[in-house]
Amino acid sequence: MRKISYNKRRSKFYDALESQLDLSALLVGELLKVKFNDRGYALRESVIVIEDNWFLCEFSGSDITRFPSRIKALASYLNSLELHGEFVVSHEDGLCTVQLLKAHESNLDVAAQASVTESTERIALASSRIGQGRYRKDLFKISSSCPITGTTDPRFLIASHIKPWRVSTNQERLDPENGFLLAPHIDTLFDKGYISVSDNGELMVSSTEIEAQLEHWRVDLKVKISGLSARKKTYLAYHREVVFIQ
Repeated sequence: MRKISYNKRRSKFYDALESQLDLSALLVGELLKVKFNDRGYALRESVIVIEDNWFLCEFSGSDITRFPSRIKALASYLNSLELHGEFVVSHEDGLCTVQLLKAHESNLDVAAQASVTESTERIALASSRIGQGRYRKDLFKISSSCPITGTTDPRFLIASHIKPWRVSTNQERLDPENGFLLAPHIDTLFDKGYISVSDNGELMVSSTEIEAQLEHWRVDLKVKISGLSARKKTYLAYHREVVFIQ
């Protein structure tokens, strides 16, 4: 599974994509096929996730330059149309296919659906590891700002885990209650255990040196985070007991 950048320039495959991809048919869930004039590297049926600045795709090869250029062109084209989300794609013998993941799953038998669901879960987990995808979107549904600084610009908000990724279960890694959207400098302090949060939402600071640094950044040391759920408090308890430097 890789995080892959979009084409910076219009690909030579765009003409085929524009002429053969019916946007309305794609959006209602139809399986679409695009025929290219020549063959290229094959990609078995796989899930891709279209994000703002890159897309995620399972790719087992060690040489990323052998990633199918048609699939990369397809992902870049979908992104140019602002069609973000999950799609099932494939490429073989010059024929590229694409379909919405949800529509694809509805046509599968139970065994095949379990395989695609597993693939989707792996992508979701990788996406949460880099602070993107479903996990980040779910955090925004809870709050769209840093609870410590009040920062609201999405470019400067990091999807941070409360119970660290490395010790969390797969379910915990994707659980939005196991996280905050934090400004970068606050994320660093929280991740390294220099600060934490009490059950009543008060900021906990590990030392006077860190307090001085926070004051230098004009962070309100008396800030209080409201609306903490019971599940989030459980994660915060772990953070205070294991991560926080006391």
